[in-house]
Amino acid sequence: GQYDEMLRGYFAEDQSEKLMYDTVNGSYKVETIWLSKQYVKEVTKYETQRHSLVQYYRVANNKIEIVKTENGKGNYSIEALDKMEAEMVLVEAPFREGQSNGDWLVKKANSRWGMFKHVVVLERNDDGYITTLTLAPKFGLVYSAGSKDGEVAIESSFLQLNLANHGEDIRFEKFVDSA
Repeated sequence: GQYDEMLRGYFAEDQSEKLMYDTVNGSYKVETIWLSKQYVKEVTKYETQRHSLVQYYRVANNKIEIVKTENGKGNYSIEALDKMEAEMVLVEAPFREGQSNGDWLVKKANSRWGMFKHVVVLERNDDGYITTLTLAPKFGLVYSAGSKDGEVAIESSFLQLNLANHGEDIRFEKFVDSA
């Protein structure tokens, strides 16, 4: 679709590693692997857990879809991913505040969050448990929170992005409130 290139920008570059911190599991790493122009694999490695969380995303038809989420290694060919139904649509472009993408609602579009510009804030209500995701261009997920009845159960925030082959690492030292 006409917005696919822009949507690809909401992931970190190929072979980069992002350091995150959450209030339950502590620090963890997210490795971004571009399998093709359409498919992104993110491997989340928690220091407190033996298994990694693997998520496959599809960027096509003006959407970012989560195609597959699983614990473990998760190695799928592009041909196999092409045949899979999406587990959910994460976001659809163009972004409009108040727009619903199935499970997710666009709360803010083209906003700021700390040092990040042009962020998109998504929210999902799952029987009163509210999940908030903040996505930034060139970084992907930079903040998430889960809450129930106004009480925050877990928060996760971006700390550092280690670029694959060039440039300086990008650090974000301050844990800031969501946009």
